[in-house]
Amino acid sequence: MLFTIFLQQKKGELKSEYKKLIGKIIIVVDIGGGTIDIAGVEINEKKDGIPLLNPVFDLVDFIDAGVMNVTEAIVKELRLDGYEISAAELDLCIRENESILDDGNDVSKRADEGLEGLSQKAYTRVMNNINSLTPAKKRAVKEVFVTGGGALMSGNEKMTSMGDKIIELVEPLSFEGMISTDPLFDGVNGMKKVIDQDVAAQKKLSKEISSK
Repeated sequence: MLFTIFLQQKKGELKSEYKKLIGKIIIVVDIGGGTIDIAGVEINEKKDGIPLLNPVFDLVDFIDAGVMNVTEAIVKELRLDGYEISAAELDLCIRENESILDDGNDVSKRADEGLEGLSQKAYTRVMNNINSLTPAKKRAVKEVFVTGGGALMSGNEKMTSMGDKIIELVEPLSFEGMISTDPLFDGVNGMKKVIDQDVAAQKKLSKEISSK
């Protein structure tokens, strides 16, 4: 459903900037709070201009870890150090670049290290999935597209976001990298479009049945 938002305009035509991707494969990395989801599709175009998206992996690859795991690990460390703080309070500290510690950079540093490790894990799984493809399919991989709220997370505003960390890892391998312009709402918007399409199909079917 994400790819439909990614590639289509309201009338269903393929966005001009993505026509160059026809026949290519895009790997999507969706960084969530509890999981990181990795999927791949080959993009083709139907005669009516609506993109046809063919999955290249048998299943979506799920990493059972997300940005919440990083926050929870830091909270445990802080409590061992004598600081009473909740995951929500820590998350706010990280987002607003504030520290509750004597060392003003300590929380940010710990968060950045945790996100770095998570980025490396996501990158490794992306490469494992790409390497599982046939040589021809591997050559067709064009872009790694990063979305999800975790794509924007960083230790503080001066540090590299998790999405950018992944892109920095893949781009030297000749893959293009891109972070969604609306990573927080891609999943919701994609689901809405899928539901709208399903409702429209059901209405069309009901109309055809009633006209017989």
